[in-house]
Amino acid sequence: MCVLAASAASTGEALGGRVLVSAPDDVAELVRRAPAQAEHVVLLAEQRHEREALRQAAALTDVGHHVAVRTLPHGPAALTLIALEASTVASDPGLVPGYVEALGAHTYSGAWLPGVTGLADPSPSLWQHVRSWVPGGKGYVVTLAGSDRAAVEAVARIALSEPSGTRPFARAELLVDRHGVPDAARDALLRVSGALSVGVLPPFDFTPDERFGTPRAVEAVALPQAPRRLLPTPAEAAERCGVCGVLLVGPYCPYCHVRPIRPTELATGGAL
Repeated sequence: MCVLAASAASTGEALGGRVLVSAPDDVAELVRRAPAQAEHVVLLAEQRHEREALRQAAALTDVGHHVAVRTLPHGPAALTLIALEASTVASDPGLVPGYVEALGAHTYSGAWLPGVTGLADPSPSLWQHVRSWVPGGKGYVVTLAGSDRAAVEAVARIALSEPSGTRPFARAELLVDRHGVPDAARDALLRVSGALSVGVLPPFDFTPDERFGTPRAVEAVALPQAPRRLLPTPAEAAERCGVCGVLLVGPYCPYCHVRPIRPTELATGGAL
C-alpha cells in the first residue's frame, strides 16, 4: 500500500483514504496517522518547507515506512490536489514519485491578493507595496509555478497583455477557493494560467494568510488536462528494488536510494 502525505495544512486531516494532510512542523501527528500497512509513503512539501519535510520523513522511516520526499514550487492547495490525483493511480508504488514530479512540472499554482503588503515570498517590488496602500485597485496575481509571467503582477496590467502561450499539456479548468474572486481577477488568472474555465477548489482546511500574507487571498490551481499521460512507463525488463520491492523506473529506487547490483559488477569490482 502506498500513501501520499501533503505537508501543507494548518490542521491534520485525511482525504480520499490514501491522502494525509498535516502541518509541516507536525511530526508526531503525521506519524500517528500514517497507516501501519502503508509500506511506502510519498511525502509532498513546498520547497520552502524542505527541512521540515526531511524531519517528517526521518520520523516515518524510523517506524518502518519507506519514504520518498518530493518538494515542489507550489502552494498548499496545489500540493494537496497533486497528492489526490496521484493517489487514484492503481500502479506500483515505484511509479508514484515520478508521477508526482511530472504533475508538479505541468501544474499552475498561484493566488489573487487584494494587496501585497503582507506578501514575503515571492517578494513584491517597492512600487507594488506602495500601490497596495492606494484604494481602488483590482489586486494582484501571484504566481508560484506553472507560468513564465512575472511572479507578482497587477490585475490591471495582465488585462492589457496577451494570454499565456500554449503548453504541451493543456489546462482545462482553473480551481479557485469557494469564496471566489472578482471578475477582473478571474480573467487575469485565466490569462496567466492558460486554463479555459474556472471551477471551485475542494473545501481544504488552509489559512491563506500563512502563505500569502492576508486572509483575503484566494488560492488558484490548474492541473494538466488528461494527467494520466504523464504517468511514467517502466521498461519491459524493469527490475525491482532489492530492499523495498518497488518497480524501478530509473536506475535508483526513489524510496531507498539504492540500485540493483549485477553479478558482473561484483566480479569486476564495480562500485555503487
